[in-house]
Amino acid sequence: KSGITVRHRAEPGGLQRIRLDFEMDTSLLNAAAVMNEADLWHTWVPLYRFPIRGGIRNCVKLAQLTRASQLLHLQVIAPYPFTGRDWVGQWHACDQLEHQKMITVVVDDALQSDFPDHPLPAANDHVRVSVKGGIRVLVNSSSHCTLRVQWDIDPVVPVLPDVIVSFVTQTYAHLGAVQFRDMVKNLSAEHQERMRSDPHVYGFFEERMRQAGALSGLPVQPDAADADQKEGQAPSGTPDDHPEEADDEGYVSAHSDDLVEHVAVPEERAAVPEADAPPSEPPAGRPDEARAAAEGPGGG
Repeated sequence: KSGITVRHRAEPGGLQRIRLDFEMDTSLLNAAAVMNEADLWHTWVPLYRFPIRGGIRNCVKLAQLTRASQLLHLQVIAPYPFTGRDWVGQWHACDQLEHQKMITVVVDDALQSDFPDHPLPAANDHVRVSVKGGIRVLVNSSSHCTLRVQWDIDPVVPVLPDVIVSFVTQTYAHLGAVQFRDMVKNLSAEHQERMRSDPHVYGFFEERMRQAGALSGLPVQPDAADADQKEGQAPSGTPDDHPEEADDEGYVSAHSDDLVEHVAVPEERAAVPEADAPPSEPPAGRPDEARAAAEGPGGG
């Protein structure tokens, strides 16, 4: 079993809430690098062209606002017959290592009125969606972390067909978590080079981890007298509302009224389908090994 749990719940107004929980045998610093280097997401995020076409077309970092905050523009290939989707948003990390031994990444839509100094791109031939939520990375030891990811997504579709809901929740999100975990454990040469060449971000973060005991895995010993907030650090006692707010109640799979834990393929295999897969599992595709091929006729 992969140890990855994917949950889905449809909210009023077409909002789709997806939650993932999984553990990783890796350092927090590696996980931070894979999340932070948004323009490299295409190297690990799944891209499918069969049986349902979909995945990231590209992701551009529009601006690095602070060490812990950036503006992003994401374009997504949507399954037929839908037009491609895009999202412009802010990705902001909160340092809670000292008091809670974790970091929280808060994700929200970006509006031009909130960033007058940074021109935001138009949607053009894409449909702009809303994505809000966050990622909580809890440090269990120097080489083990627990992740909880929650997305509230408005795909701007009145009714989503069950086959697409099933694909996204049971296949795409799950394989994305598998490949994220694999990339974190086996950092690419590009990720490693960026970590070495950017001490402003990664050197600072490594020092913060050392100060908080996150490199040694020892229990955190917060200094109550230290009232200074580090850059990007959430105030002590800040509620963990991204994404801790959600609980297990009400989460359902696309084919069941009960909470379902979706377990997919072993990490060493890229393709998901198995002949003996449970009947409730939708047919899963294979990631596109030649990503450019997905940009062929009828794309987007």
